[in-house]
Amino acid sequence: MSFRPFWFFNSSKKPHNFEVSSRSCVFTDLADGSKADRAGGSPPLTKSASIRTMVLVAVLVTIAGCSQSDTIFSEGVAVAPDSPEITFENYRDRKIIIEVPPGNRNPKISWETLNTFPTMPRKTYQKFANYSTAELKVELDSRFTAALKAIASDPQTLVEIRKAAQLYGIDPALIVGNVIGEHVYNTKLVMLGQDAAMRAVMDSWVSQWALIFEKNGILLRQLLTEAPFGVCESKKRLASDYWDCVNGVYENQYRRKVVDGRDFGDDSLKFTFFDPIQSGLTYGLGQLDPVRALMVTDRVNRISGFPLVSIDNPRGVYEAILNPRTAVHYIAANIVLSLEVYRNIAGFDISRNIGVVATLYNLGREKHFATLRYRDTLKSLKANQQREDPVESYYGFFINEKEQQIREFTASGRIQ
Repeated sequence: MSFRPFWFFNSSKKPHNFEVSSRSCVFTDLADGSKADRAGGSPPLTKSASIRTMVLVAVLVTIAGCSQSDTIFSEGVAVAPDSPEITFENYRDRKIIIEVPPGNRNPKISWETLNTFPTMPRKTYQKFANYSTAELKVELDSRFTAALKAIASDPQTLVEIRKAAQLYGIDPALIVGNVIGEHVYNTKLVMLGQDAAMRAVMDSWVSQWALIFEKNGILLRQLLTEAPFGVCESKKRLASDYWDCVNGVYENQYRRKVVDGRDFGDDSLKFTFFDPIQSGLTYGLGQLDPVRALMVTDRVNRISGFPLVSIDNPRGVYEAILNPRTAVHYIAANIVLSLEVYRNIAGFDISRNIGVVATLYNLGREKHFATLRYRDTLKSLKANQQREDPVESYYGFFINEKEQQIREFTASGRIQ
C-alpha cells in the first residue's frame, strides 16, 4: 500500500503529515536531511507528538509492512512565501514548509536578458547569442510548437505521460514541461511513433550506445568494488543515495588523479564512463543520462513494475531511456526525487511551479542545491534579511511562460 506524498495534497494546514516514501521507509530528520533510526538522532518530541508518532508507526508497520526504523515521519505546515509564520525558529525546527507559487519570480531573468551570458550556460548561449529579443521569441516558439507536434504525433505517448503522472502522484504538466524544455533548448525531438521505422532507429542507437561501461580498459563494474567505494555499500538500499555516494567518491578520490598507475583524467564519472560514442550524455524523450536512470531504477521497478536496470546490463539502461513508453516513467521518478529532496532538505514545496521543477530537472544535483538553499535560507532568516526562495533559470523561465499552453495540451492533446 502506498501513501501519497505531503506535497500531493496541496493542503495549506496539515501539521504532522507523514509518508511512506516510494524510495524507502527510513525515518528522516528534516533538520539536515539525514536519516536516523528511532534510537538515534531524531529531534526530541513533545509528549503529544510522541504519542502521535507511536500511533503513526503502529499503523504503518501494520498496513505498509515497514518496521520502526523503516518509517518516514515528517511534520510541517505548508505556508505561503509571505506568511508571518516564516521565522528562523520555525524554519530551523522544520515546523513549516514554504510553498513556491506558480509563475516566473526570478527578478534577474526576462525576455530582454534571456539570451545573455551567464544567464544561459555557454553552449546554449552560443546558439542564441545573435538573436534579438523578438527573434529569440520567434525561434523558441517555433521549437516549442515543433516539440508539441512531435508528442501529439503519437497519442499513446501522452496517454503514457498521464498514466505515469497518476502512478507517481504528480501533475502531468510537470512531465510535459520537462520534455518540452529539453527539446526546445537542447535537442530536437525525434518522432515518437512505435512503427517499424522507429524500432529500427532505436535498435541502431542501442547497438551503438550499449557498450560496456568502461574507459581506457577500466571497467566501471570492477572500479566500484575498490576500497574507496566501500562507504557506499550501506547506501544501496536507495539507488539515488548509492549513486550520489559513488559520484562523491569518484570526485574526491579518482577525478584528476592517478590511482594505482591509472590516470582518470579531468572528466566527471558520467563523462568518463557513460558517453561511449562521444555523441552526448543524455538520450531519449526526457534527455536522461544513464546515471539518472540508475538513480531511480528501484523506484521505477516498485511503482511502474519495469525491470531493474544496472551497469551489468548496459543495453537495458539505454533501452529504458530511449523507449518513450518507459522513459516517461523514469522522467516522473526523477521529478518525484527532486520534489522530495527539496521538501525534505530545503524545506520548500516546489511542486506548483513547473518552471522551478524544470530548472531542477535540467540541472540535476538536487541534493547539492537543496542543501545550499537550506543553509542560505537559515542564514537569511537568522540575520533578519531578505531570503532568496527557489526561482527559475532561463530554462524554467520559458516553461513558466508557456504554462497555460502546456496545461491545455496535456489535458487535450491538441495544439492551440
